[in-house]
Amino acid sequence: MLNSFGEYVRIARNQKKLNVKQLAERIGVSTGHISNIENGKPDVSIKLDALEKLQKELEFLPLLPEDEMDEKLSYRLNKAKIQYQKLVQSDPSAAEFLLTQFEQGLDWFQKK
Repeated sequence: MLNSFGEYVRIARNQKKLNVKQLAERIGVSTGHISNIENGKPDVSIKLDALEKLQKELEFLPLLPEDEMDEKLSYRLNKAKIQYQKLVQSDPSAAEFLLTQFEQGLDWFQKK
């Protein structure tokens, strides 16, 4: 189970295959600042614009689910939702096809 926002940031960063330096450069803060956030250092603050960049870069909502399984599922579903929304904008028919295939796959596995 996740205990802090920092742990959530670390998991999201690792899933995006970014190191601390890359993430820090992308959102405009120091590597030490990212490290302090991830390690849950007390009294660490982050400016709103940097938080918005962090959200955009890691594509997560800072909501912490109850257990680790829910956390991983929540992260993956949110990421898929963001990617799907981008696909809807660029290729609506492909997005519809993808969603239909996903739904049919779920139906198939539930009947199995």
